Amino acid sequence: TGRNDFQINRAGVTQLTVDNTGNVGIGTTNPSSGFSHAAQRLVVGDGQGHQGITVFGSSSTSSNIYFADGAEGSATYQGFLNYRHDLSQLKFGAAGGTRMTMDGNGLLIFPNGGPPFTPSAELEIASALPAIRLTDTDLTNHFSEIERAGTSLNFYSRSNASNGRFVFLGDNGTSDTEFMRIETDGDVGIGSNVPSAKLDVAGGIKLLDNNYLTWNGSNT
Repeated sequence: TGRNDFQINRAGVTQLTVDNTGNVGIGTTNPSSGFSHAAQRLVVGDGQGHQGITVFGSSSTSSNIYFADGAEGSATYQGFLNYRHDLSQLKFGAAGGTRMTMDGNGLLIFPNGGPPFTPSAELEIASALPAIRLTDTDLTNHFSEIERAGTSLNFYSRSNASNGRFVFLGDNGTSDTEFMRIETDGDVGIGSNVPSAKLDVAGGIKLLDNNYLTWNGSNT
């Protein structure tokens, strides 16, 4: 062409273009124009209707897309997508290792790498100290965590340099109802949102037969 592009045409319609920068367009004749400069090496589609790329593998093998920053060792697969057709399993890789696996059972995340086992729940996080953190970005260092540490399941609530509180709510679809809270000093309120003792119950306490409360070693 006038731009020194290489093109393949069929019935007068351009099917593939290699432009003068080496970028390839399938369905477009200007892969270097308008698209992100970080993703112009291969542009597929003409902007009309459905577009896609299919990787066609056998039912007993895997299909892959690799992201390399070198030509040897793990540099050839620093990031990757791997689909195991025989296991119906999709793996997501980063830093040269599998970090997330998804199959018909659910989603498994192991951010530090891990054994090649499959998820046993809809969402499973596997590491030496697995945790989920919820962060409020409107404030500084306000977050909550659920962490599994050995035989313990730990719950954390932080409000910057102070302890955070825990509040347990019900939701009927219209409004919230508070059932229980643990205040920042450790006081627990059941039916009371301003607990003034280690256990502050607004309502009755029912004990079944042969059960009792204990004060300083005395049973009642």
